[in-house]
Amino acid sequence: MRSLNPALLYTVVLLMMSCVSARTYSDEEKQMRIESDQCFVIKANGEKIAGKKVSMPSGFHLTQEWVKLDGKKYAFDSLANYQDRHSYYAKFGKSWVRQLKRGKINLYYYETATPMMKMSPSETTRYEYHQHFVFQKGDGPLQELGKEAISEALSDNREAQAKFDAEFKPGRVWLPKQLDKHPRALFEAVDMYNKG
Repeated sequence: MRSLNPALLYTVVLLMMSCVSARTYSDEEKQMRIESDQCFVIKANGEKIAGKKVSMPSGFHLTQEWVKLDGKKYAFDSLANYQDRHSYYAKFGKSWVRQLKRGKINLYYYETATPMMKMSPSETTRYEYHQHFVFQKGDGPLQELGKEAISEALSDNREAQAKFDAEFKPGRVWLPKQLDKHPRALFEAVDMYNKG
């Protein structure tokens, strides 16, 4: 029996890990949707406009130019939030972040794509995707936080902080490369904080 090519095996494992992450995030995103209207945009002045279909420019963009609701384009700078049939989004810098948790701490994420090393010059470019988490405590600003700052944000709920620190203890010799490798531990700590 022939063994699998190492590059093929690596690709299969990466795709399987990606599917697990995507499913985990999709379930959380759908729970955060606001059900009163399926699709809508919220303008910067607070005006909400409901519709039937939301679309955006396709592909990875460093900056978003517009969101289209029922065929009408709304400039990125004119909006604060929007919801499509999958997720609720908030504006963070020059891009949109998807909501994963709502409560005393709101948790959002966005994805970045990094080109992977090619095994041969003729191979097509493949990308490794990473999730980055954005937090909002109370009515404060949205912030992308490191492990130490997340632990500090949870510090007024000892149980939630202990849950987070058990997995991501600041200063530990071994730390996951990014929080996206263990999202469940983060989700559980934020849920615990929001219920406390």
